[in-house]
Amino acid sequence: MKKVLDILATVCMLAAAVVFLVLGGGNFLKLMSGAEPLEDGVSFAEAEGKYIIYEAAYPVGSYEEEYYSGDPDRVSKLGYVLYDEARQAFLYVVVAQQDSGSLQNLLTNRKYSLESLAKYNIKIEPVTVEGSLVRMDASMIEHAKKALKDRRTEDEALAAVWDTIAATQKDWYMIEYGAVGGMEAMDIWLCALAAITSLLIFVVRLIGMFTRGRKQEVLSDSFDSRYEQFFAMQRGRIQEWCEHVHYRSNKSYYMSVFFTTVALTAIGFLVGYPAGDVLVRHVPLGLFFGEVVAIFCWLAIRKRSDWKNIMKKIRRNLGKEFPSAGQQDEFAQDYLDCSREWEYEGKGKDAMTFGVLGNRYWTLISGLGNVTVIKAGQVNRVATYVDSERVAYGKYRGRVISYVAKFFLRDNAGMVSETNYLFPTEAAMDAFAQLLKRRVDGRIEVAEEGVKA
Repeated sequence: MKKVLDILATVCMLAAAVVFLVLGGGNFLKLMSGAEPLEDGVSFAEAEGKYIIYEAAYPVGSYEEEYYSGDPDRVSKLGYVLYDEARQAFLYVVVAQQDSGSLQNLLTNRKYSLESLAKYNIKIEPVTVEGSLVRMDASMIEHAKKALKDRRTEDEALAAVWDTIAATQKDWYMIEYGAVGGMEAMDIWLCALAAITSLLIFVVRLIGMFTRGRKQEVLSDSFDSRYEQFFAMQRGRIQEWCEHVHYRSNKSYYMSVFFTTVALTAIGFLVGYPAGDVLVRHVPLGLFFGEVVAIFCWLAIRKRSDWKNIMKKIRRNLGKEFPSAGQQDEFAQDYLDCSREWEYEGKGKDAMTFGVLGNRYWTLISGLGNVTVIKAGQVNRVATYVDSERVAYGKYRGRVISYVAKFFLRDNAGMVSETNYLFPTEAAMDAFAQLLKRRVDGRIEVAEEGVKA
């Protein structure tokens, strides 16, 4: 089941990358290469589909193209019909209301004659419009013709020319300001980011599927020392735990990507966006956000699922306890000679503890590589209890629960000290206490003290 889930997630990452590359890949390349000015002598038909820069010199009329969802009194997009004298054709430009100021001013000024403009020292300067040039469908042509009815000019002869062009023009073209291939720049970037991130995750996961979980078998007679044999003995257990951590963390990654994508998609539909806009905006945004969260979680947790890193940490921590080779072999001899009856293992969802209660050393090793070694001969008493500590973060009040074994020690010089060990669950702590009671057989007090607040 674990492998099936991993394979399914990997295939989904590839599918997401392909979908968003298809949706926005070509437009992303056009956006990156930049718009090209529409040269003189090039007709609109010849420039169809290209990402161009057009100098809008003569707006004729406007049309309220789109309203905000849920607010029919607020215009979100305006359409302007532009007269192109050189090409003797009309061009329709759709622009967001907040970006329409320059075209609106130009439209207002164009209603005056040249004499009136000169009298009031009003200068007419073209407005630069950037976007993909696309052929208009019948409904959009109707919008443009409605805008023509709102034309503003004092030149009746020019008005007659416009009527003739409008009646004879077969192919109408439009530019949606700032859009490439019908997609806004923000949507193109979202699709590109979602595609690139999904593709990278697919490649990393594909490599991981072929490399994770390979175990090398080393025969016991190939060890140079008992200390090295001890480490080889722990490797299988650590690898198995790392696979568990890997699987659990993968499930959290999948949930992060799935729920953020679903949530933002639902928001898109709830606020009234068309399905096409949701597909190229809310879906890639949710996917990208979920993937970024998953990547940061993976970076934070990857060392916990790397068995080689954990084994290095165990070696380093034991090296602090037993710095010399003789001490290390003495420890390993005690650990390896211990009967399996005194081996211990306790697991929680996110933590693990294992070790042995040897003749000389009681060893507890966590799934993170932390090591606690207790010299059995120095233990006077052991107490296990649940520590319920109150915590406060701002207005939040709560408790942190810990499952503790406290070892009371007395060394050869009579110095008293304490060592605490934290278990992953209460059941793991209780199981250790029962094993310890059997091991000491009444020689040392093992007290189960319940809950300490």
